[in-house]
Amino acid sequence: MGAGEYEADYGSQSLPSFSGNPLNLESLTNYYGYGSGNATKFIRKITISEPNTVSCPAGSCLNVKVEIFWQEKGAPHKVEAQENLYNWK
Repeated sequence: MGAGEYEADYGSQSLPSFSGNPLNLESLTNYYGYGSGNATKFIRKITISEPNTVSCPAGSCLNVKVEIFWQEKGAPHKVEAQENLYNWK
């Protein structure tokens, strides 16, 4: 896995490429994912990049940004979280 745009499901250990499919809400667990469940209006995109900055040097850090998109009352909305993950070896 390297830089790119991905989707993630709570029950999977893989990161498939981002397709823009909406998340499903599984009624038994109340988890959002891409398997079974009722379709929602939410789309989750995970972007992984390998910056080369003072706070995130090349080869020792990944930047992970998660965005949730949805439409409500005809207007687009987005929530975003971002963090640097470091190689602590």
